[in-house]
Amino acid sequence: MGSPRILIVGDAMLDRWIIAKRGKDAPEPRVAKFDVEDTLLRPGGAVNVARQLVHHDCDVGLVAIMDEDVTSAVHKYCDGLTISNYVDYDSDVACPRKTRVWDGERIAFRLDDELPNYGLPDGE
Repeated sequence: MGSPRILIVGDAMLDRWIIAKRGKDAPEPRVAKFDVEDTLLRPGGAVNVARQLVHHDCDVGLVAIMDEDVTSAVHKYCDGLTISNYVDYDSDVACPRKTRVWDGERIAFRLDDELPNYGLPDGE
């Protein structure tokens, strides 16, 4: 039996990982301070699912609208992978961003930037 063929239809996102060390407390009350050591950008959402399935020897197709940042991350981190049929760059949309701060032991916090007009041209 050959590789399973899977079509993924979903939201493309940009996952941003900030690798940081917990610093001394900030001058503001009850505010943690983190010193950034590195920042990683990776395709997330449906694109990440497609990447994972390719690594499990699946034949993967992907249908997702991607903005410029996600498209750049896909080209950088998915080159050489056989993901077919993905919708490329669309300048009229902005994809959600998920930012996670990793303190070396756990995700210290997460910020979600989900724009209300995701997938819609400006003004709609």
